[in-house]
Formats: sequence, structure tokens, C-alpha cells
Amino acid sequence: MAQCCNVQAMPTIICVDCSTNVEGARQKRRCSPCRKIRDRRKTVRTLAPGEHVPDAIPGRYVRSHGYVLLRWRVGVRSYVEAYEHRIFDGWVTTDEHVHHINRDRADNRAENLLPMSAAEHYSEHGRPEWWNTAARLYGEGLSTPKIGKQLVRDPASVYRALVKLGVPLRKEQRIAIPFREREHH
Repeated sequence: MAQCCNVQAMPTIICVDCSTNVEGARQKRRCSPCRKIRDRRKTVRTLAPGEHVPDAIPGRYVRSHGYVLLRWRVGVRSYVEAYEHRIFDGWVTTDEHVHHINRDRADNRAENLLPMSAAEHYSEHGRPEWWNTAARLYGEGLSTPKIGKQLVRDPASVYRALVKLGVPLRKEQRIAIPFREREHH
């Protein structure tokens, strides 16, 4: 009986931190003890409202939702962070909300930011103008996909707007009728 000769020996790699031999996959660059030391989790704390920001120059990161996050290193693997638009004169604002006047979340110039309460901020952004148009069109008998196409909105957004406005929704009949049973006029 012939044996398969495709079995390969595990490669030996030298640890980049302590120079010991490491057996295993080629991707391993460190031995197990060095990996454990290196992988200790860093601590990141969000600055609380009313707290002073560090004097050091922060790292600046644009998050996926468009807001700019500032992060300061305050120790070994220890960081504090706060959103840039919440910082005024070196302090984290105690106001509940900060409104971007031009609605650009990355534009954090002082003249573009307006601190306000949650109620004021909701009244600023609360109900878009197209919601009332969507409710009127839905009342006239249009479906959410047709309203979405007309208002250049996603039909799901139209549906959510109608729900938030409290519009009574129709139950759409989605029954598949075989082609041979359809009436042909």
C-alpha cells in the first residue's frame, strides 16, 4: 500500500520579539508568551460631560457615521476619547446635543456648531418636509414603492415615515396568481 507524500512538516519561524523558534503556520510571528503580552487589551475611556480634555495633540478619526472622534494617549495602552463637535474651549460640553448648522458632521468649526437641548434638536431635525407629502400621496392611493420612486426615497423609509406619522396603513394583497388563471382583457 502506497502512502501519500503530500504531508508537509510544520514550518519553524523565529519570534520577532524574543527570537525563539516557533512551530506552526507561516502567519505566526510571535511565540505564545510574547503574543499574550502584546495582546493585552488597551483601555479606552470616553470623556464625560464637563471633563477637561488632555493638552496633548489627539489622533483624529472620521467614524463611519461621519462624526470626527479625537483620541488622546494618556498612558501605556491607555486612551481617552471624545467627539470633536462636543468639545468647547478645552472642555467636553454638558449640553445634551450639539447641532451642525450646515448638517456636515465633519465640519466642526465653532461658527457651525450650536449647543442645544434634545427637544430643540429634535424640532430642528424632527420631521422632514417630504413626510407630509408622502402621507398625502399614500392617502391618494399610491403604494410606498411608487411614493418612494416619486420622492426619490427608499420605500422602507417611506413606510417608516408613515408609521411615525401615525397614518393608518393598508394591507397590501400579495397573492401570486398563476398566469393561466389571470384574466386577459
